[in-house]
Amino acid sequence: MPRNPNKLSRENLLEHLVEKQFNELQLTMIDAIFEPKWRDKWTLTKEEHEKWKKYCMTTMSKLLKCNKKKVKESFTWLNDHYGLKVK
Repeated sequence: MPRNPNKLSRENLLEHLVEKQFNELQLTMIDAIFEPKWRDKWTLTKEEHEKWKKYCMTTMSKLLKCNKKKVKESFTWLNDHYGLKVK
């Protein structure tokens, strides 16, 4: 039976978390495709970033079933590569 593409899984986790971050700004990945310098132009407030971080860490912990240290390392990598600047 084919997998449900809308169900959150290890295969779509990265895309889901980045999309969630963009949603904080009422944006999507499609918007990022048309804005090549999205990491330079878009920013999150401290509150938005903390909300996204909490969501990411909770989601990663549940889905990946790993310890807190590994979740923190994974979030740091995610934030370094795909995270928006905090204003």
